Amino acid sequence: MVNSGRSEVDVEAAWTNWLGATVSDLPHRMKGGSSKNLVFKGLLPPLQYGGNIITVQVGLGSGRNVLKQIRLNESQQGQLSASRIDHHDERSTDGRSATFPVEEV
Repeated sequence: MVNSGRSEVDVEAAWTNWLGATVSDLPHRMKGGSSKNLVFKGLLPPLQYGGNIITVQVGLGSGRNVLKQIRLNESQQGQLSASRIDHHDERSTDGRSATFPVEEV
């Protein structure tokens, strides 16, 4: 994520609808014009529940929350499909991960 303002911003927490809380080291103080990568890890939901939108919520130190929905393009959706869990036998299909930029939060 990017702090496009001039003042510092405290990032207290971050969460996604699919993967839960971030595994990134938080809280983190972002200086004006700086950026921070937020990492989320977890099991993806079954294909019928996934859709093509990831919702990211970021809690700021001011008590405000920023909520952003990120629409996945076809390539990103394909990456997710290849990384999904086979829920019939509860095994990972291939152990691959998917990485998506969320600078727009």
